Amino acid sequence: SVSVEKKLGRGFVDVFASGQALQYDGISTLGLNGQSYGIGARGGYWISPQIYSFVETELLWHQYSGKGLDTHGYRVLTGLGTDQLGLFRGQVYVGFQSQSGATLIGKSQLSPVVGGQLYYYPTAYLTFIAQVDQDLGVATPAVVGAQYVTSTRASLAAQYAFSPYWSAISRFGYVNTRFQSDKTHDQAWFSKVGLSYTFWRNVALTADYQHTSVISHSSASSYRQNIYTIGMNYRY
Repeated sequence: SVSVEKKLGRGFVDVFASGQALQYDGISTLGLNGQSYGIGARGGYWISPQIYSFVETELLWHQYSGKGLDTHGYRVLTGLGTDQLGLFRGQVYVGFQSQSGATLIGKSQLSPVVGGQLYYYPTAYLTFIAQVDQDLGVATPAVVGAQYVTSTRASLAAQYAFSPYWSAISRFGYVNTRFQSDKTHDQAWFSKVGLSYTFWRNVALTADYQHTSVISHSSASSYRQNIYTIGMNYRY
């Protein structure tokens, strides 16, 4: 992902883009290999020195190797945010998201999008982050089972900078996925720990481990997952 922000007096504009490729090992899931893309823009204005408003829009594409699974859509949000007020900083937003699918997904679907984040700074080196959100997506557990889903997420994270160069983060969260066609639910719990080392100006090396446990309405679809990630972040 990449984003660029430009300040314009009391306003600001942020342009961003993201991409993700998925490649499965199992033969039965070859139809789910594909890519996801997003591109969008966000504009805001500082109503006061502490509070800003913003509007955001994003175009979304999901392409799969299996026929009839591709989707495309858009998301529109508006919200309010704050600069740091004492020990706290936050943001809330509301909006809607539209997705249109190919033959196996069905007709267009319109769903509300809501969310928010709250940051708490008890010390100069420690930050707690609470986040909740809900949005629309597409589940493709099998080619004939593709359908729209509404995902509701909640997470709590703690980040500690124990030197000018090193920081650690831990995160714990819950996801509830509602399948709109058959009205069933899946639940997932995840935990994550990571380290970051800033070795040159705004460039940092990162290492993360995440464990996810999914409890599905279909016993055959429940699973546990462990992901190890090494990467590099650049802030401009």
